[in-house]
Amino acid sequence: MAVLDRLMAASRISCPACNSDALQPLYADSQARVNLCGTCTLMSVAYVDGPPAPERVFTREHFQRNYLGTRETQAIPLWNEILDALERIVPARGNLVDVGCGVGTFLLQARRRGWDGRGVDISPDAVALACDRGLPVETGRLAELAWPAGGTGVLTFFESLAYERDLYGTLETAHRLLRAGGVLAVKAHWLTPRSVRLLHLVSRALGRRPYARAMMHLSTSGVRWVFTPESMTMLLRRCGFAVRHVRRLPPLPPTPGRRLSWLVRRATGAGSAFIVYAVREGRPVRS
Repeated sequence: MAVLDRLMAASRISCPACNSDALQPLYADSQARVNLCGTCTLMSVAYVDGPPAPERVFTREHFQRNYLGTRETQAIPLWNEILDALERIVPARGNLVDVGCGVGTFLLQARRRGWDGRGVDISPDAVALACDRGLPVETGRLAELAWPAGGTGVLTFFESLAYERDLYGTLETAHRLLRAGGVLAVKAHWLTPRSVRLLHLVSRALGRRPYARAMMHLSTSGVRWVFTPESMTMLLRRCGFAVRHVRRLPPLPPTPGRRLSWLVRRATGAGSAFIVYAVREGRPVRS
């Protein structure tokens, strides 16, 4: 009963994408509850005892295993595709901020192509690794940094938006930091409510906690938000951005040792991601 009470208390929020309070539970376990907004399909995650501390999840070993070496080389074509898209919208290569930059794999490629790139990440280990590579990266969250309003040309969030405590507030800060006509690029996993339910059932059938080793390590990584292109578009519009383009990315090929995860993602339709490109226009809407 105490666990249920804490879950209910943690779930009492309005949807940041459409301000609706029509939240419906998709599932709950002893650690977390996933809610679906019945208006815009944005899914939110409420933790019984709070999400795991970032420094316990995003360690030096995590980044070295998942982002360096051959993984970094394999990501270069995607980074070039994203930079090509940005350069079509912003012909002059100016300053660029990568939020949740990790060890700086995207920043390195952007700087090679002439961008003045810098980054921010909540993981001290990631920041240390990025700084060792000569990249200007700071520790913290975007809203905590004393950066000048209107001084940024491009802001990018690659998977990192899903971990923000205050989703609307973070995008409000992004709107303030971007110059008029500045570009926001957001990459996120594409999960539908059906995918979430199927993943939950598969995880239970495999004797694992929801999502563990299936898609996003939900209960162990601290994910707070699960997106569809529709909910992301509605969220960005409410935060003062005009969406220019949505690009669906093909599923990644299986990697050694993770074929079961890959099969689960393909079987449940959860193996894709998408990128949204939006331009700063208008003002955020609070109500």
